[in-house]
Amino acid sequence: MKQLHIKTLGIWLLLVLGLAGIIAPVLPVHADIAGSITPPSIQTVPAGSEENFLKPAATGGANQFTSPLNWMATTSTLPDGQYAVKVSGQSVTVKAAFNYQGTGDPYYQTVWYQPGAPLQMSGTGPVQGSAVLSNAMPLDFGSTDYKNIQYKLTAPDVTKPTWVYFQVRIHDGAGNPQAYTPSTIFPMLVLPTNFQLGVTLSPRVVFPGSTITAQLNNGNLPANVVPSLSTTATNGAGSWSQNTFTATGAGVVQAMYAFSLPVPIPVNGASPTTYLQSGTAYIGQIDDQTVEAGSDAAFKIVLPSGLTAQNIRWTLAGASVTGNSTTMTVPKVKASQDKALVTATMDVAKGGTVIQQNVVGTAHLYIKQPPLAVKVASPLLFSGDKVDSDSQVTTASATYQGAPATGVTWSVDDPSLATVNATTGVLTANPNGKTGTVMVTGKKTTDGTAVSQSVPVTIGHLPDLQPLAAGDSFTLTAPPAPAGSNWTYQWQQSTTSGNAWQNLANGTGAAYTATAQAADDQTQYRVAVTTAAGNVVKSNPTTLTVNAAGLNLLQVPDFTFKVAQPGQTAAQMSDPTVADLITGKYSGTASITDPAVFNKWLLATAPATVMVSDSRGPNATFSLAVALAPFKNGSSYLNGAAGGSATLSLNWANAQGQMQEAQIKDDNVPVTALDQVSVNPTTGRMSLPLEPLLATGKAPQAKAGQYHSAVTWTVTAGPSGD
Repeated sequence: MKQLHIKTLGIWLLLVLGLAGIIAPVLPVHADIAGSITPPSIQTVPAGSEENFLKPAATGGANQFTSPLNWMATTSTLPDGQYAVKVSGQSVTVKAAFNYQGTGDPYYQTVWYQPGAPLQMSGTGPVQGSAVLSNAMPLDFGSTDYKNIQYKLTAPDVTKPTWVYFQVRIHDGAGNPQAYTPSTIFPMLVLPTNFQLGVTLSPRVVFPGSTITAQLNNGNLPANVVPSLSTTATNGAGSWSQNTFTATGAGVVQAMYAFSLPVPIPVNGASPTTYLQSGTAYIGQIDDQTVEAGSDAAFKIVLPSGLTAQNIRWTLAGASVTGNSTTMTVPKVKASQDKALVTATMDVAKGGTVIQQNVVGTAHLYIKQPPLAVKVASPLLFSGDKVDSDSQVTTASATYQGAPATGVTWSVDDPSLATVNATTGVLTANPNGKTGTVMVTGKKTTDGTAVSQSVPVTIGHLPDLQPLAAGDSFTLTAPPAPAGSNWTYQWQQSTTSGNAWQNLANGTGAAYTATAQAADDQTQYRVAVTTAAGNVVKSNPTTLTVNAAGLNLLQVPDFTFKVAQPGQTAAQMSDPTVADLITGKYSGTASITDPAVFNKWLLATAPATVMVSDSRGPNATFSLAVALAPFKNGSSYLNGAAGGSATLSLNWANAQGQMQEAQIKDDNVPVTALDQVSVNPTTGRMSLPLEPLLATGKAPQAKAGQYHSAVTWTVTAGPSGD
């Protein structure tokens, strides 16, 4: 086996690489695979030529060749001279000597074999010139010197590297002409005139963790010819193991295949050629990022000089990230994102030409714990004035270097959303129904150095539902869970003004949608949210109002009037006497704000409310008229069938807090109490609390018993305003 001379080739390769301009610093060149040529055996007849080639005879004896065929000398036995490597058209002179002990002239014959071509056999004769072939010419046609046998072999035209074979044989012409003594077989490797080595590095661009393979493209070399492989890599880029490179950092790598020996062998005056070819591949890098929770993390694609990334697609923990830049920033990272995988898929171009598509680079996001770690018992609170305290209040706490922290000062960025006790960390959501995210910050100062951390708390609130008509749909929406967190939802309803709640079977999402029915009027809804930590936070209730179409009088009161004194309860009130009615003691001459009202009016035993709904639009108006029939006790009137002696006083506060009054006689004459008013645009209703009083005037015909009157309430539609 002919081994590659590593030192000589190494000098040659270093020279070539220097000319190629590899980015410095460069690791020393080394032969990952040492090249070699193992020529065919000179003692073995080539396959396919058995009919004409003879198995070589022994050398050194009488009537035997004294040395193998070689190109060094007729007496040389060195193996390096027993084969040649040539390019088509080049030649080599093979030599040998024969120890002839016969009495006549020896006869010469030559044989030539090129796989794929007809086998050639010369004629025979007493001189070397008798054995002539087109590719094997004797150097002295007339020579009979059997001690100086020389033939010039010319490499034939070939399309791929090919071993060709030559043999000389001699016999005693005066004796047995069929008893040839064959020489050893001389093999010659012939290369095409356009022979080149090719090398491919695949993939052309990788990132750390991937491998690159160097492959020889010229697959026509015989198996017994192994080119050498030499490699380089910029420091830190990775390492080669024979023809495989494992990338560890950004850089440039090269692999060079070289033919085993300079060609031709022997030189014979021709300039030697070393066939070699190199390939280049590139390693990019995306560095891992380690940041504290709440900070931004920036990832950047780094490529060797001259390369650009195009069509970049980023992902974070498997989710696509918007953007086509070589940098990607993760804002305000969360502890839950620790060890998240970041990938960038890109096309890489050199000189404007894409050399590798869909190259994938990866990195990891690592979250380091800050010295001060802040958390809240519940990341969700609800605001409003009808929220359970445990759903409106939570507590912030902190650890310092892994132990419970003391001396922490607490603050919030938006006190309109929530307030926090600076010492205890108790956080309370606002009572006004305002929503948003409030940042709760804990700050600790140790030896003059302050450290702080903030955590978000969601402040939610269910808004008031707009009034609906039966058959309309409505949707309630709860606050969504923050990214990376998992909350579960359970919607509930109450038909008992919040005294008891029932879970809704189909209400387990962040939103709840249903169709309003007339029976749902005044039903309350809320949501119970279970956070990732297991906290159950219940929202404020919201009330569903289902209004019938048009203008409707929903509720009017019944009145029972008695005598009252300041501070008396309804149970302590007494009936007026007949004398009181006859004398007109309760004549209604005092104002409702006058302390003497108790002595001048009869008072109702229970609150009174009138309720109106109007679905005609937010600007529609209506009027309310009240009529009072004459009071009767059985068939007897209090003061005649025409009435008019009793007065019903209805009192209420207007939107400005001013007291309003309407007085209605018991004469069946309607009195307009409200004129061109509108319902509440939010609820589509008007609920009017009344303070009723009753005056009887003098009733000489009054009798013992209970007097009754019918109150007639009438709403009249005004302009709809649509």
